[in-house]
Amino acid sequence: MTPNEQGKRARIHGFDLIRLVSFFVVSFYHFVYALWNGREELFYKVTDPDIIFNHSLHPFERAMAFSGHTLLFLSMMLIALAKKSYLTTLRFSVFLVLAWALFVWSENEFKGWVPAWDIHPLIFVGLITIVGVEKLKPSLVPIMGLLGFLLTLNHWSTQEPFVSMNVYARSILVGDCSHGVSSWPLLPWLGFLYSGYAVGFVLREERVRERFSKMSALELGLWIAFFAGAMFHIGAYYRIPQERFECDAFNLPPTHFYSDFIFVLFAMRLSLLAAVDRWLAKSFGWVGRLNVSRNFFLAYALQYALAFIVADVWGDAIRQSSQLFMWIGVMMLPAAELIAWTAAKIGLRRLFKGGA
Repeated sequence: MTPNEQGKRARIHGFDLIRLVSFFVVSFYHFVYALWNGREELFYKVTDPDIIFNHSLHPFERAMAFSGHTLLFLSMMLIALAKKSYLTTLRFSVFLVLAWALFVWSENEFKGWVPAWDIHPLIFVGLITIVGVEKLKPSLVPIMGLLGFLLTLNHWSTQEPFVSMNVYARSILVGDCSHGVSSWPLLPWLGFLYSGYAVGFVLREERVRERFSKMSALELGLWIAFFAGAMFHIGAYYRIPQERFECDAFNLPPTHFYSDFIFVLFAMRLSLLAAVDRWLAKSFGWVGRLNVSRNFFLAYALQYALAFIVADVWGDAIRQSSQLFMWIGVMMLPAAELIAWTAAKIGLRRLFKGGA
């Protein structure tokens, strides 16, 4: 089955696989975050601290440290492809508010009350605005996507005008590394979100997907040229110091960010090739049947809550056992799949229908 529409739009199997791998990395990070949030003074006092940084999965996790960005871009693509109604999007926004509330609660348990900014309000603002624009004038969506992409190239030269703002407002708008509040600021990541949605919007057209079902020699040559340029900065996310990850992950220069993300974009491009999609359907078709694929945002929310529940109940024991730490971290995604399957069976997935 190819990415073409056949009655109900067929799944693009490469997208499912990319999102599964990225979700695995993010779920492991969420578990680490839940385990050590507010307990940084204990971070280096576990029995075997080297396992946290040097276990067999660590090089892979560091190399894929931009997986949150992959999930954001790809999820926006898939939401646009699904062409949800504005009412359904508004219903989905209820989930985003609840997920943000969960995040704020988890932060405030350790850091005092503050409506901490994160990816959920970013998606809320982004979806409400771009879906609203699509409802009013669909032709503006690709333009917003292009402007959003340009914003990601220019953001790092636009922070100076905001230095006079208070810390909280600045953390939401552009981030503030000096105060440790730099997670998913509106600039430039709102533009990044618009770019992903615009790509999915364009790919709705069957003729567009047909055009992308093959790759010309010229296009392949352009990709090779992009890869050659990326060699100057590739691995920038791998090299982010552990203590600076919350800042640098969202504030690297665009040349550094896209030198890593270009490979994700290429994997997405390959996923649209008819021959690749047919092969993936045979080898990895089962990925599209998982709840983490069909009910992604439900699984995401449950996985995040599960990480904090496990950390709260068994955290003391886990923080003293490096092997327990690693294996429970690995099992977070399979556990989320099982819980999401149960939740979907009892009807909770209806709240998440605006996602993809």
